[in-house]
Amino acid sequence: MTHAAPTRRSLVQGLGAAVALMFGTAVANAQNRVTRFQATRHPQDGWLDAIPGKHRTFIDASTVSGGGSALLYAYNLYLGNKSDYSLAERDVAVVVCFRH
Repeated sequence: MTHAAPTRRSLVQGLGAAVALMFGTAVANAQNRVTRFQATRHPQDGWLDAIPGKHRTFIDASTVSGGGSALLYAYNLYLGNKSDYSLAERDVAVVVCFRH
């Protein structure tokens, strides 16, 4: 006489399958919706529009050591935009903020 008692593993697998069935369609529908991100614009942000360049980035350095890293990151942005997008330096605007 064999008694098939459910094991912990089979219970977890069954629970996983039930969750996948319940939420599977919601996840699939959410992934199909494509919306374009549009940042909120405030009057205080107008100064950034005055900076020339097609690709603009603001880097915030909140520590002393972060300042050096921010400058290296800014340089990497210039190199990446030049080599990958064939942009001239005048087309790339990078603002580095040193707070501390």
